[in-house]
Amino acid sequence: MSVDNTLEFSTANRLTSANLTHSRLKENTIESIEQETHKVCNTKISYMIHESQLDLFIKKDYQVEASIPYYCDSRSALYIAKYFDNTRAKEIGKTEHDSVLDVITSASNENDIIPSGLSMVRQAQQSDAIDIAKLQFSKACHYTTFNQSERAIIEDMQQGNDYLVFEFLNNIVAYVRVTYSSQSAVAAISNIVIADHLDTLDVKRDLITHTKSHLTALGVSLIQTQCSSDNYDKNKILHQAGFHFAGRLINQTYRQGELVSVNVWSTPVT
Repeated sequence: MSVDNTLEFSTANRLTSANLTHSRLKENTIESIEQETHKVCNTKISYMIHESQLDLFIKKDYQVEASIPYYCDSRSALYIAKYFDNTRAKEIGKTEHDSVLDVITSASNENDIIPSGLSMVRQAQQSDAIDIAKLQFSKACHYTTFNQSERAIIEDMQQGNDYLVFEFLNNIVAYVRVTYSSQSAVAAISNIVIADHLDTLDVKRDLITHTKSHLTALGVSLIQTQCSSDNYDKNKILHQAGFHFAGRLINQTYRQGELVSVNVWSTPVT
């Protein structure tokens, strides 16, 4: 299987990445990708692979950063990395990131959970694209990963990605963007946007909880997502919603010129 459809050379993040869980790779292909990575001056390679592929990469100095159980039916998917810059290989803010995770996972959720009153979720239609775009570009919303125009959102929907929207007084006040694996019953939450006046931990947790229920009804067996390691609120709501910490992708992206590590979370839903 070709890796062309999943291989990305991001110069913005100085990152080469690909999902290789259903690819059959040869050593010369791996070497060719590394050569191209050097050409574009990227300093990290990050792959998601099937656990059975690990031996091929370990002998080439790749390291495991995260593991998602049941991604490939009964087998795990692994995030592996190789660094071409010693500075990038050293996690910035590791102590703080570990502390955030320790506080979140050691505390009982029972006393924190307060029903938000949010109870409805529906799948967006193309006619909703203009309202979704307005929410994204509004200054009164948080947690957007990227902004899209109305046309870009429609094209995204046409490619098979879902937008699960939440309404209040006939206005879209929050949404979750979901992408799907073409090879397995796995979904990924790739964007969460919420209006300021609903920006509470309880509402955000319920966004994720209702999204899980919706995806369960669609036959999805596993959900994965990522968030910045220093984002206390988002890591907390994922833990409260039943997600399990899968690992950390060290210095995975750039944010305002600074390297940012990313936590990986997953949960089986059936």
